[in-house]
Amino acid sequence: MFLGYFWNILSAIFFCVFLLYPRIFKKENKQGVHLDIWTLVLFSLFSAYKIIYFYTLNITKIPFLFATGFILLFAILFLCLFLLFKAIFKNDNKSAILSLIWLSALNIDIAYIENFYINIGVASFVSILALKFLNCEKFISTIKPFCAALLVFAAINGVYNYFLYNIQTKEHKEQYSSTKPVKIPDRDIYIFLLDAHAGSRTLKHLGADNSKFFNKLKKSGFFVFEDMESNYNKTIISISSFLNMDYVQNMPYDTASDAVNNAKLLKMAKLSGYKIYYINSWPMDLHIKEGIIDEIYTSDHSVYESIMELFLGKSLLFYLFNKNDNTKKISDVFKYINSVIKKDKKKLVFIHLLMPHPPYVFNENGNQNSGADYMDFETNGKSILNKKSYINYMKYTDTRVLDFIDEIFSKNRRPIILIMGDHGARTVEFLQNEEKYENEIKKEYKYYFNTFLAYYNPDMQHEIYNNSGSIVNFYINFSNDIFGTKIKNVENKHYYLLEPITTISKLKSFEAKY
Repeated sequence: MFLGYFWNILSAIFFCVFLLYPRIFKKENKQGVHLDIWTLVLFSLFSAYKIIYFYTLNITKIPFLFATGFILLFAILFLCLFLLFKAIFKNDNKSAILSLIWLSALNIDIAYIENFYINIGVASFVSILALKFLNCEKFISTIKPFCAALLVFAAINGVYNYFLYNIQTKEHKEQYSSTKPVKIPDRDIYIFLLDAHAGSRTLKHLGADNSKFFNKLKKSGFFVFEDMESNYNKTIISISSFLNMDYVQNMPYDTASDAVNNAKLLKMAKLSGYKIYYINSWPMDLHIKEGIIDEIYTSDHSVYESIMELFLGKSLLFYLFNKNDNTKKISDVFKYINSVIKKDKKKLVFIHLLMPHPPYVFNENGNQNSGADYMDFETNGKSILNKKSYINYMKYTDTRVLDFIDEIFSKNRRPIILIMGDHGARTVEFLQNEEKYENEIKKEYKYYFNTFLAYYNPDMQHEIYNNSGSIVNFYINFSNDIFGTKIKNVENKHYYLLEPITTISKLKSFEAKY
């Protein structure tokens, strides 16, 4: 609490200083049309304010080189626009203002690409007004302290978050993740996470039947929970929760990546002699690192797209520069999974597939989708599930997973296999201001959290899993079964997380009850 007050007071002081004393950043000149070099530097940095502030929100986790690289790119982009406008208007002040207007337009998040023309139109209109009615020299003098104040505010925010994170002692974290295995399993462990895979109840609502997939798993010896419930509606938070067999609100970590990097389940596997593989078809968190985890794989295509979205959001710049090949990305991940299956050393393999989550890259027969079949339907600020494409992509996903299972069973070692969804299907998703739609969201609760889980273990003790009403409790029971721990079950809860999700300590959510 004290740190929060200290941060706010210090920020306010700096803000007032820069507003009350603009001459600190002002340099007079007779012609009134030339900017000094420090003003150009200030504005070029301010053009990257969105990235700078994002970095300072979580300064201990975002790679410094990533953030610095994007800040420099925005500074260069500002200077290029500045030189272009200067060549046209022969006036530094007008050029600086126009550059800031257009960079702002490129940085504003948009729900979907159709808003491209609206942003361009608004930026053009504002530019015309600025050129015609604005005293550019006076305006530049006024906004310089404002720009500087915001940059200082971001810097203070970064120092505050760094300090706040580091007062969470190392001993506290080590104590939290100190659970040790009582018995040492001898089987390879595979965890297939199928992103947004619905359970039977939701599929029935969608007019679909997935009994063929479930029956094949049962015939192969799997115990299938056709209507398992997730505890969260977002992937990286769900992963953080079940790998630690706890709710994220109880963890001594401020980011999901910390929770994964120190996950209790992975730590016990490591202590039991497992080599741990973490495979991503979509790097939901860029800061999962080697430590407990021995080998991390992410498609290069996914890394590029995630970095773009991480720093640019869903802005025009993201849509203009992001050229992603989802087909190649999925193909790369499949090849890597097959290569890991062939390795002989005792291993735990965690596989996160962005399937059947949109985009719906393939149809049921493995043919590539395009056009309206590729994504959900977006209208009036919300996204509505493309039922046909979702169901077909789910069937393709299930077929490929069965292929992997056959490949695993062809090896000598009898494995332990988990196949599961991290959350259910998002039948309706609100793209902005989700808190306004709480009543509408509550009507969809049973679909957001309804998923499935299939478990294969030749030595499964069925009675241990009687209380597996949600994913977090299943993993508690799984740990007790496999590693001999004695962790108590927790109350089954379901949290709908509101965007934007920044850090665990700042999660916004409301509990889902149905």
